Amino acid sequence: MAFVAAMIVGLGLVGQDPMGAKSLPTKASERDQFHKPDVRPMPMSVRLDAYRKRERMLGESIFQKIAWRNVGPETQGGRVVDIEASEVGGQRLFVGFATGGLWVTDNLGQSWTSLFDNQSAFGIGDFDVSPDGQTIWLGSGEANSQRTSYAGTGVFVSRDGGKTWMNAGLHDSHHIGQVVIDPKNPEVVYVAALGPLYSQGGERGLYRTKNGGKSWELILKGDERTGAMDVDLDPRNSNVIYASLWDRDRRAWNFLESGPGSSVQKSVDGGKTWTKLSGLPNGDGMGRTSLAIAPSRPDTVYAFVDNQSSDPDSGTYDEYQPDGVLTLSRFRRLTDEGIKGLDEKVLAAFLRSVILSDDKPDQVAKDVLAGKVDKAALAELMLKRNANVFEADMNDAEIWRSDDAGKSWRKARPDVGNHGGYYWNEIYVHPTNHEEIYTFGVPLLRSRNGGQSWESIARRNHVDHHALWIDQKNPRFMLNGNDGGIYASFDAGENWNHWNNLSVGQFTTIAVDNKTPYNIIGGLQDNGTMMGPSTYRPGFSNPELWKAIGGGDGSAIAVDPRNDGDVIYGASQFGAHYVIDMVTNQRRSVRPPDIRGEEPLRFNWISPIQISKHHPDVLYIGSQRLHRSFDMGRKWEALSGDLTKNVPNGDVPHSTLTTIDESPFRFGQIYVGTDDGNVRFTPDSGLTWNEIDTPARDRWVTRIVASSHENGRVYCTQNGYRQDEWTPYVWVSEDFGATWKSIAANLPFEPVNTIREDSKNPNILYVGTDMGVYVSLDRGTSWITYGMGVPHTPVHDLVIQEKAEEMVIASHARSVWVVSVKPIRKLTEDIMQADFHVFDLSVPTGRDRWPYRRSAPYADDTYTDQLVTNELFSSIAGKGTLSLVDSAGKSVRDDSVEIVKGYNFLSYGLLLKAGDPKAPPVVGDPSDPKTALIDPYAARRAQYVAKGDYELVLRVAGKEFRQKVEIR
Repeated sequence: MAFVAAMIVGLGLVGQDPMGAKSLPTKASERDQFHKPDVRPMPMSVRLDAYRKRERMLGESIFQKIAWRNVGPETQGGRVVDIEASEVGGQRLFVGFATGGLWVTDNLGQSWTSLFDNQSAFGIGDFDVSPDGQTIWLGSGEANSQRTSYAGTGVFVSRDGGKTWMNAGLHDSHHIGQVVIDPKNPEVVYVAALGPLYSQGGERGLYRTKNGGKSWELILKGDERTGAMDVDLDPRNSNVIYASLWDRDRRAWNFLESGPGSSVQKSVDGGKTWTKLSGLPNGDGMGRTSLAIAPSRPDTVYAFVDNQSSDPDSGTYDEYQPDGVLTLSRFRRLTDEGIKGLDEKVLAAFLRSVILSDDKPDQVAKDVLAGKVDKAALAELMLKRNANVFEADMNDAEIWRSDDAGKSWRKARPDVGNHGGYYWNEIYVHPTNHEEIYTFGVPLLRSRNGGQSWESIARRNHVDHHALWIDQKNPRFMLNGNDGGIYASFDAGENWNHWNNLSVGQFTTIAVDNKTPYNIIGGLQDNGTMMGPSTYRPGFSNPELWKAIGGGDGSAIAVDPRNDGDVIYGASQFGAHYVIDMVTNQRRSVRPPDIRGEEPLRFNWISPIQISKHHPDVLYIGSQRLHRSFDMGRKWEALSGDLTKNVPNGDVPHSTLTTIDESPFRFGQIYVGTDDGNVRFTPDSGLTWNEIDTPARDRWVTRIVASSHENGRVYCTQNGYRQDEWTPYVWVSEDFGATWKSIAANLPFEPVNTIREDSKNPNILYVGTDMGVYVSLDRGTSWITYGMGVPHTPVHDLVIQEKAEEMVIASHARSVWVVSVKPIRKLTEDIMQADFHVFDLSVPTGRDRWPYRRSAPYADDTYTDQLVTNELFSSIAGKGTLSLVDSAGKSVRDDSVEIVKGYNFLSYGLLLKAGDPKAPPVVGDPSDPKTALIDPYAARRAQYVAKGDYELVLRVAGKEFRQKVEIR
């Protein structure tokens, strides 16, 4: 046992029970190990310049008239960050989503209006609304600090209820935790600026404007890693201010959730001086803290603290297990003699959960009972599986209360449990009862006795709660916001309704089948994997047409091409891959197992999967290795060792594969990319691997695509999102990755998430960025924005449905959008050089029956027009006229038109005069054959252009184009 004893010494367990809890590693050591060197963010001025460039490109795009359509889904909702309401002129409810925009409803969620589309930021941290609902202050950049908490571009203000917006500054704040309008002076606004997430510096601390955003003053300063998370004003005196500071830093491989900069501060003189409040947790372990003043008794203040310090009582925490079950804390207390007296089945069941299967836990149980293995030896085996198994648990969520305006604090009953943390940690006090408090975490908890006891409410709501609003006049009316959207209760939280009629899903991946109509399959943040028809129309179609087919955080998807896609591969986070037969509804896991005697597999949050382009039974999945299966995921082999840089990981799995693509030219010719910047290529199914890194050697590889047109041509995209950097990295190689050339060209500074090559035209490329979609007609020499109607949105994935010739995008903000790619594919150099080119001319037929279409009296379609539609490409822009000229050269009517360079969709109405729906019927003389057969309702009939041959004539900027039209 000398070796085991040495192990125990090395693990720092000497001088205590070998199973006793170790202290957690200090935050200082964590900072030194995982968070050096410092990273400086790219100036936000670069991103604002990119936004202005994008706006110019949208206005100049030859595709600006191409319309996208939203196809849902809505039922799942999306991550809510804040809920507010106006108090004057009828109740208006405002809801802010992490990435899905700001929305308002005047009819209790029956319909919504989006208020914050097409700004320089789409992520929202917090907002506040004036009592009349006209002035809205919005802090951009989500504060929840998770993987896709996007940085904003400062503070925005609207003074017309959200119709128009102005960026009011604090551009380098990145993420904003709280916005508060002084109730006594609407020109005074406080902003808790948290600062950059993945870098140091920026604008951090509590800012205030006294002049409606014309200037800002920093009244409570943070430091390089510390910003302001919360601010609360005493309702009796707005010079009394409480604020919390949060010290945090995120890297791709670790999240430092607390630090010595975190604190709760108070000012009684309007922010001139501040006092750090004592009696609360402090130091390295203090994390995100939320504050709430009781409106009905403002001297009562609550603080919800994410305490990351070690809990000295962690050895006796409640594990919710009955008598007779061996748990970790019970194991810690057992002596060697006590262990030997255990029932073999009880011991074996425990060991199967705490040691590796390769170490044969059932046999170890027998050896323990036979006296061959003691407690110290078991410690070695348990630490082998989990190096942190004996570390002390953190204090975690703590509710603190002061009844003397922050002079002293006491901790509420401490058994809230694993409830708060960097992602939630909000607290809310009932408007009329200072003892009734609500805390947000995975569940939504309520205490009616100041935190002494708790109940979980909203049990049927989605988990991960971030917002709560209670009507001041009718406290039984409540709104709850979480990762599943908005829920309403009209009976103080006893029952809830899901207001799930907004397309605000955070899609991460996308795929399509080949059915008619085709289906779209996508993975969403915290809303699983969903599947729905491409013909879906939000607000019109049955919402249940979109169905959940997988849980968790939806991840990579692959569709078996056989039978047009009956078999679908899905996944949830960190490599939980599965396959579903949509006909039989059978499913099974296809996750590659750990390899005996090797380091455990590491999977990315979105671990990649691909079906071989040469045989659909062959699958590839990426961990830190590349794995292959020949039988649809039943058995696996590793085609590589570790293909990553294998950098030290903290609490986030890193150094993993993020993208895989097999060349269509040769089986086993495969490219992979990793989250730590490696790009690798095997020409022979893993027998050999070539290092083919791009010049951006440390940037996350978001997509790699082997060309279907040229063997050896490969495209690669990377991004610097996790360094707070927005350079567009787009590369092409013509020699299997031996050399790379940037084809970012004129792309604005927006992180690039994906690239696709057109299957029919090798010169056409598509990319998705953190702001939208771009296309190239010349293989990356230049880029053009594509289409209209999509709000600025992070596009995480895109795919082309070949049969329908449509592009489908995964918006990580506004669900799924679809657009035709036929206009791109139809373009040629000759067409683009001509003054005008008509692609499609549609002329309605059945002229004789147009006035006699049956309709109900209330339909009012007496006025329905008949349209000649024209899809036109023009190299000339300007105002002009569109006329229909008869065979005699006479114009029926001249319509004014405005032509843009590029695609135009024109329509010419054939209605000459609308009928009068109120005209009385005129009945002829029944004895006169000439009048007996007249139409009694002739005056109600619309009059249309007569049948015959015409020309549609377009005149713009001195140029004329004529197109023959036959009306029959």
